[in-house]
Amino acid sequence: MLSWRLFKDLRSYYRGCRGRDLREFYDLESGLPYFDSVSRILGLHKRRILLSWIEAAPWQGPILDLGSGIGTLARQLARRGHEVAAVDLSPAKVDKGRRLTARHGARRPLPLHHLLGDLRELGGGAGLDQEILRAFGWKAMRPFEVIIAADVLEHVPDPPQATVQRLRRQLSPRGRLFASVPSRLCLNDPGHLWKLLPGEWEEVFREAGFKIQRRKMSRICWYGLPTPLPLAMVYELRRDILESA
Repeated sequence: MLSWRLFKDLRSYYRGCRGRDLREFYDLESGLPYFDSVSRILGLHKRRILLSWIEAAPWQGPILDLGSGIGTLARQLARRGHEVAAVDLSPAKVDKGRRLTARHGARRPLPLHHLLGDLRELGGGAGLDQEILRAFGWKAMRPFEVIIAADVLEHVPDPPQATVQRLRRQLSPRGRLFASVPSRLCLNDPGHLWKLLPGEWEEVFREAGFKIQRRKMSRICWYGLPTPLPLAMVYELRRDILESA
């Protein structure tokens, strides 16, 4: 039987995030029983795609993982030896991520920094930029070669094209942006501010100066196996050569 507090929290969560303080909303999300674990389990196929594509080409410098939540993908990358800055808006998710990373890196510390910040601060010279600079020093003073925005673009209040252009400005000329956006099945999540279909996001990417290198629909996983149910379209994006000139 649900407790009254849990019932109120669930009711509050399913009211959605529009018009609310986003940090409080995602703190609430992370506090709901099993929410972060369910996200980790269902998104296994999506992370497999991202890991495979990210490691398909060499790069230099740290990875910037935006909207990283509790850092599930960031820890997988760090365990493979990659330096990662995992950024999230929610203090609760960042704290939980730090605890999990400390536990996984008890014998050998992982090259992973969990940073509290809003991606809308990127490029402003303060706030998140300063946190990244403190984490990586001189390596953070140049553009990133790999940025991840998995299941985050639809959560950002700014117009989608402005958000994608902001990320593009943080990439090196040959940098890669790895993004995922909801399938039609998952469009109405309470945290989604922008309910665009993958085809509509592709128009946003092109208008923001990106070329779609490849795309693949990820599937909802259950007990480690992908089901036929679509979860999110995964993209590898590169700065368009003409736009970069």
